[in-house]
Amino acid sequence: MDVLQPISNNMSKELDIKIKDLVISSTKAFVSSFIYEPKLPREKKYGKILAVCEIEIDREKASKIFEIITSYLTQEYYKGSPKNALQNFETSLNKINEALASLAQKGEIDWIGKINVSLLCTKEKSISLSCSGKARVYLFREKDLTDISEGVASKSPSPLKTFTNIVSGSLAPQDKLVISTLPLLEVIPKEKIKKTLELPPDLVCSTFKQELPDTNLATLVVEIKKAEEPEKLKSITGIRYPSLEIEEKEPPEEAKTKVPFRETKEKFAKVGETTSRFIRGRVIPQASQIFRKVSGVIEKGRPRETLRRPRASTASFSIKWEEFKKFLKDIPKSFMRLPRTSQIFFIAALILLILFFGGISALSCKRKETQRLAQYEDLLSQARDKEKAASDALIYKDEKKAKTLLVEAKSLVDEILKEEKRASKKQRQEAEDLLSKIQGQLDKAEHIVKITDPQELANFEEMEPAWDLQKLVGIKDRVYSFDSSTNAILGLDEENRQLVTLPASSQDIGHLLLASSIKDKNKIVFYTDTPAIAELDIEENELEKIEIEFSSSDQNIRDLTTYLDKVYLLDIAHNQIYKHSRTISGYSRGAAWLNKEINLENAQSLAIDGDIWILTSDGTVLKFLTGDLQEFTLEMLTKPLDNPTRIITSLDLEYLYIVDPKNKRVVVFDKKGKTKNQYLSDSFDDLKDIYVNEAEGKMYLLNGKKIYGIGLETND
Repeated sequence: MDVLQPISNNMSKELDIKIKDLVISSTKAFVSSFIYEPKLPREKKYGKILAVCEIEIDREKASKIFEIITSYLTQEYYKGSPKNALQNFETSLNKINEALASLAQKGEIDWIGKINVSLLCTKEKSISLSCSGKARVYLFREKDLTDISEGVASKSPSPLKTFTNIVSGSLAPQDKLVISTLPLLEVIPKEKIKKTLELPPDLVCSTFKQELPDTNLATLVVEIKKAEEPEKLKSITGIRYPSLEIEEKEPPEEAKTKVPFRETKEKFAKVGETTSRFIRGRVIPQASQIFRKVSGVIEKGRPRETLRRPRASTASFSIKWEEFKKFLKDIPKSFMRLPRTSQIFFIAALILLILFFGGISALSCKRKETQRLAQYEDLLSQARDKEKAASDALIYKDEKKAKTLLVEAKSLVDEILKEEKRASKKQRQEAEDLLSKIQGQLDKAEHIVKITDPQELANFEEMEPAWDLQKLVGIKDRVYSFDSSTNAILGLDEENRQLVTLPASSQDIGHLLLASSIKDKNKIVFYTDTPAIAELDIEENELEKIEIEFSSSDQNIRDLTTYLDKVYLLDIAHNQIYKHSRTISGYSRGAAWLNKEINLENAQSLAIDGDIWILTSDGTVLKFLTGDLQEFTLEMLTKPLDNPTRIITSLDLEYLYIVDPKNKRVVVFDKKGKTKNQYLSDSFDDLKDIYVNEAEGKMYLLNGKKIYGIGLETND
């Protein structure tokens, strides 16, 4: 990126900058101005940012582009060192160019060649500027008007070269800048502009508005004046006190908080500072003389033998302590023998000494508090920057980057909030507001759908409190569950929100343990503890034991699923999936489906849609095709799956649904492993199983002794 020659280099640092903006929009094009005046002490060292923009495309699209430009400019410019303002500005422009190039790569190219933008940064006496398109910056100095942006705008159509050149230099008192989206010298005579610029900025803007009523124009008029001289130091004098100069300074924002204790502490610190100077100069020397007099009087009134020090170096501590106590007792008597003037001065000296040491302590506390508040302010600033960058990343659908930035921002805010009464009340409020904003962005990045009040469809505790329902199966719009101890099979009548007991006999079948539905035959297949297989015809309400030959007598079946006319059993004792095909009399002997042995000790659940999916207790999902393990990984969640219990999918379902009871949620992934949605609710405090009907956009959840119903989000 090229940096052109300086404008000027002769000026004092103290300037007063006044800005007036004018925006005229006569067509559907997007026209706007941008002024960023830092509020934080850290950012004030960098100066202000000014920008004007005209983009001749749809306003909604154009506003997003201008938001990208100003966001990256403010974010990057205030990152570097205040001493390297020009370098910070160049870095910002590079980031803007990269962001615009990324936008073009995604097919959004209608703005190329139609963007007129002027960007300018001021720092004390220095300015840096860059332009694109027809945008210009003019300098009015000593009644002469100069286009200082001439040759700055790039003629290349490449988005990576939107901002390629920089002009930097200095301003002087009485200068005026005109930052415009139009080349004003081409539409208004130069002499007329010069005459207009002799007026105050608000009248300059009014004149431009009259001259160009039917034009798209964004203009900032910047007036530079010499800053007012600061007030001189004030003196406080007295008869006995030395002259002291105290500089009156505006207290920092945090010190303006109306907390009486803090104000008192600051006053005390100031008094202590003044007192300390006086004590060092006058009090300590005179007090020393008084103390010597007091000691002399005491020694004269004391018997000679008590003043003699024992010659033995091993004199006991108790003897010295007795002497000290006698010394203390004699002080009041000796004090009363002093002249009245000396007594008054002695008391004043003691008070001032107390103030002196109290002031030192208060100054130390104040210094530590100021440092701590500054540290928290810096943490807040960093968190804001990361939240803003994450927001930009979400605009470009870069969810991975956004989540990383938001987690880092949340950690910084938590650092401020974790210690009670350490940050100021204002900082804590700002931190809490920012945390709420960060959490909202995280929810968006992680596709979290919060269910505050799920619809309760049934509560079977009211029907039979002793039942313990663990599984939920469905056929189309009907949902079923069962109690293993009694083999009671229940069907949900959603219209009446009731669980109805099916009158099916389970004699000689054993206790029902697992279930899966054969939807095209309106049947539910059960695995029992004998072990055995049974089928329920939901139309006839008949439960029938079905012949089957298991592959092993010591099997440990963790889950059951069906696919077409086949039954698949997950046997964790033999690390195998057994496929049982339908025969005339029942189901065939189980055939090992996995081609290679794999450790299934932690397998929790089984689902099939042509491929077979196995969920393990550590949150891993294994995908198999024709018996062979496939490469598959779920997208990492900020809050990982914690001992999930069920995976649901089928030929009818587009997505994978995973039940995560400990985190009170159901997580939905597409079949490439990318997060689709997370359904989260405080009501999901005992999640056991789900049934999903994507065709109807519904999910049924078995939670404790209740069945909830929620709608599915499309997220398109």
